[in-house]
Amino acid sequence: MTANVHSSCVWLVDDDELYQIITRKNLQKTGFPVVPASFYNGKEAFDALLEITQTGEQLPCVIILDLNMPIYDGWDFLQWYSQVGEELRNQISLYICSSSIDPNDHNKARSNPDIKAFVEKPMTTELLEEILLKHKQIRESRTNPQS
Repeated sequence: MTANVHSSCVWLVDDDELYQIITRKNLQKTGFPVVPASFYNGKEAFDALLEITQTGEQLPCVIILDLNMPIYDGWDFLQWYSQVGEELRNQISLYICSSSIDPNDHNKARSNPDIKAFVEKPMTTELLEEILLKHKQIRESRTNPQS
């Protein structure tokens, strides 16, 4: 695990260090002041999520999750994640970003209400910007509800 877990809005959960570097560079290109936290398996990410929920610290805004990783893969992470309270899960936008071409993975992701989308690697700058804009709009709509 690297970076500011306790203040990072975006979490990258992927065992591929090169993919993490590329995604970090693409996040920088969006112009958003985002410094992502990096995790190299689902267990590291879930343990960090449990820790911050217990301490009441800032939740991640977005989690970008790979499926194929050691220790806890993406599906293991999602199994544990589903046991976290719905109110907390509703505050996090979770995206699968994987090179998997298995139709079962795509179908399983579509049937999971916690997953916003299944995106094929690599995640482009444009898609990252779109995701961050959506999250910003969601946050603003929660803090400034329209009458």
